[in-house]
This record gives sequence, structure tokens and C-alpha cells, in this order.
Amino acid sequence: YAFSDDEVKQYFPEHEVLAGLFRAIETLFGVNVTPDGATAWHPAVRFFRIERQGKLVGQFFLDLYTRETKRGGAWMADAISRRLTACGIQTPVAYLCCNFPAPVGQGAQMRPATFSHDDVLTLFHEAGHGLHHLLTEVEELAVSGIDGVEWDAVELPSQFMENFCWEWDVLAAMTSHVETGESLPRALFDKMIAAKNFQSGMATLRQIEFAL
Repeated sequence: YAFSDDEVKQYFPEHEVLAGLFRAIETLFGVNVTPDGATAWHPAVRFFRIERQGKLVGQFFLDLYTRETKRGGAWMADAISRRLTACGIQTPVAYLCCNFPAPVGQGAQMRPATFSHDDVLTLFHEAGHGLHHLLTEVEELAVSGIDGVEWDAVELPSQFMENFCWEWDVLAAMTSHVETGESLPRALFDKMIAAKNFQSGMATLRQIEFAL
């Protein structure tokens, strides 16, 4: 389909991707995502809070960049789960960890981190797990958030969030070429969709084979 991951990557600087993710979360769930403060294990780790109508719903650490001492892959983990205590509701806290490339350079010469579309999918996926944990209204610890949920069902919110990475209205608003500021061209997006759908029938048949 005559495009490369590196070409697409130039349209996904970190600040635009995060703004797009938070905008999607806020629109879908009627919440606000804002920076917060907490002690973290690395200077690059950030902390955010989720509020609904001014009331704290949950908080999360965001650890995006790869580094030598960090395990590979991407994951969400629970730090604190929602539950009812003698003092009231304990609000949940989550970790969202990825292994994306960090910004390059320093000061005015610094080039922002840019993400591949697969990276964006990964971020939305892990955010889906995080939202499952953070937006729960269950107050019993054993079944609050991601706790006590069957393995396959745990993947439902993450797959749900991934779908928005293929929605043109969502994607176009979270892209800005790192040098020109241009949004992702529709023609390039169409190529990405075509590549995603290439041999999808074969992939479905593979799943049927597994079932057999």
C-alpha cells in the first residue's frame, strides 16, 4: 500500500496523541483528565487524576518511555482498588506502562517523541484496561475494577478503546506532522485502513481453525 510506519509516525507527536486520548476519554465517559502530583519511580513518569463533576474518580501513573532497566512490552496494573471502607470510598489508582521512544535532544533543539500507529493502538489498549479499573462503581474489593473478572472479559474495554484509533474523526484531531504541523492526510489514512483489512478473511479463517 506504498506507505511506511516511519511516514505515519511523523504525524503522531506525543503531546497530540495524549491530548487525543484524553479528549476521547472525556467525551465518552463524561469525566475530566488533568495532571496531578505524586512521587514516582522515574522523572519521566507522570501522574494524572480523573474527576467527574469536580469529584475525584481515580488517578493513574503514566510511564511511556523505554529505558534500560524497564521490562519490555506494555501493561496496566492496579496500585489501589476502589472499595468501601469505614472512612468512605477508597478511590482507585492504576499504572499505565509502555515502551515508546522518548524525546530526542535537549532544550530548544529537543524533538518530541513520535509514536507509530501501533504505539497509539497500544496506548489506547492499555488506557482501556486502566479505565476498566478506574471508572468502576463496584465497592467490593474482590470484584472491583479488573479484579475477579474472567480473562477474556478483561480484554473487552481495551479492545473497545482500540477501535477509536481507526475512527477518522478521532484520528485526524490527534495528528500533527512533527515538522509541518499538517494533520494526517485522508489518503494516507485510507491506505492504513486498506492494509489493516488486507487478508482479514484469512485471519478470520485462522480463528475458526483454532476453534475446530
